[in-house]
Amino acid sequence: MEEKKTSPYIRLWNMGKEEHGKLLLAIILAVIGVTSSMAAYYSAAKMIVALLNGNENFNFYLNWCLIFRLCDQSNILCCCFIMFTSGNFFNYEKYSYRIYA
Repeated sequence: MEEKKTSPYIRLWNMGKEEHGKLLLAIILAVIGVTSSMAAYYSAAKMIVALLNGNENFNFYLNWCLIFRLCDQSNILCCCFIMFTSGNFFNYEKYSYRIYA
């Protein structure tokens, strides 16, 4: 009989039934980290365009520097939180027979 092939993502999801909360948290934090990283680049681009256009308003640059710093820090915090919470995401010995079987 032919075995039904499942998606690798579904196999991964089924292997970690006890860890679904951590997996969802890691995915959400990864999305937040990527979004905040992109926002930091956007704020830097906004300041460069303003410099090239001759904007001399100090408060404009101060606000965008603050946004850049907050986005950068949130990206770093999300990455660190993912690493610390999902460091022991799977018990590899427990699931190794499923991976290599």
